[in-house]
Amino acid sequence: MLWRGNSYYYFPQLVLLPSGAQRRQIAHINFRNYEVSFKTKLTSTLFRELFVFSICKVKILVSNAEILLKISHRLLGEKITSLILEKSFFAHFCAGEDELSIKPTIKRLEKAGIGSILDYAAESDLNSDASESKVSTTTKSTIQCRVYDYKNEELCDFHTTTFAKCIRAVKAVSPTGFAAIKCTALGNPELLKRVSTTLLEIKNLFIKLDPSNSGFVQKDDFLTTFSTLVNGNNSLSYFNGLDSDKDGKINYIEWTNGLDILQLHLLTAHCTIKGPLFESQLNEEERILFAKMKQRLFTLATLAQSEGVRLMIDAEQSYFQPAIDNLTTSLFKQFNTPNKDPVIFSTYQMYLKDTKNRLSVDLDRAYNGNYKFAAKLVRGAYMDLERSIGLATGKGDPVNESIEATHRAYDDAVHKLITLIAQGRQVELMIASHNQQSVESALCVMKVSANSIVYI
Repeated sequence: MLWRGNSYYYFPQLVLLPSGAQRRQIAHINFRNYEVSFKTKLTSTLFRELFVFSICKVKILVSNAEILLKISHRLLGEKITSLILEKSFFAHFCAGEDELSIKPTIKRLEKAGIGSILDYAAESDLNSDASESKVSTTTKSTIQCRVYDYKNEELCDFHTTTFAKCIRAVKAVSPTGFAAIKCTALGNPELLKRVSTTLLEIKNLFIKLDPSNSGFVQKDDFLTTFSTLVNGNNSLSYFNGLDSDKDGKINYIEWTNGLDILQLHLLTAHCTIKGPLFESQLNEEERILFAKMKQRLFTLATLAQSEGVRLMIDAEQSYFQPAIDNLTTSLFKQFNTPNKDPVIFSTYQMYLKDTKNRLSVDLDRAYNGNYKFAAKLVRGAYMDLERSIGLATGKGDPVNESIEATHRAYDDAVHKLITLIAQGRQVELMIASHNQQSVESALCVMKVSANSIVYI
């Protein structure tokens, strides 16, 4: 479900699957049984959908849609043009204009086993000069993503209020619904990039402390190396503070858990060399703004928890993602209590080369931290943009070399998470895919589990 301003747009991609014997029966779904697929639809609706999809396949019409709308306005008038769009494209993609009008559609879908997502994707005007979002495009004029323009903190507070309305709307219309939010709407996107850079340098410092790439920093190695990087006699106290399981060594999860981005300046103030980590740290104003961003997220998560709504944190461009992961982990720790329905879902784009490792680390982090891990797996949304920026910055292509590699990464991740669920791990999974092969493959793996919760 895509919520655009006061309108709600439905995307039939999420199906809530039952458990036990019913799930085992689902593994034998016949995707060519069109009677089952379309039994909830009127014949007139099918003809409308055929018309809409036929138009959407004509590239020249899609590419010149704005020009065609202007011509229609001149020839037919705005009123008739709006009526045509309302009865065709709007009726196809949109469930209604408010909570009351979308309710019948959502209830009809629920009877067919289809759940809903309210996804806030475009914003209403806060004031006349506050353009709140823009569409990023490539040189081929292909729309890649929606990017939020940061104007001021007041606008971010306004976004928070609108997200809160979305969460309440989910509660009002669907007991099994989700709300989705983007972190770039809750603070300055440039700040997210800065935080991501700092987190990368924190990772690089761990690599320096672990030159053998063993995954651990031994106590003696830490004390020797750390004392050359930081002034003072606090190396031992730093080590003891990071060594949470007191096994005499620090792993990467302990390292990142122990270094709070908002407290990092207390450490870097004693650096002997003002290197990349020192240069990347947030200044006082940025720390205040990042703390406000975190507070907005926690406010929304608290509301979602009180309303019994699941909250999905959308994945965004890779240069924002480390900061978004950091924020999401903070939410996980507080709101995803073991043996209870999770409040927070993270999102993983499997077309990125580093996602497999990130997913593995986050799973271990959740296991060690004793909180429930909930993930939405997607293939990805910003391929051309990611590749062009990666090549322009000299960082290389962050996207898998082929679609086949992405398919493998996606299916491997799905299989891994379902297997963990079957083993009793505190994991929930949302398979956000239109790929029939991936869905069939997931259903086959689900045969081994009678108590898992998986959304497709």
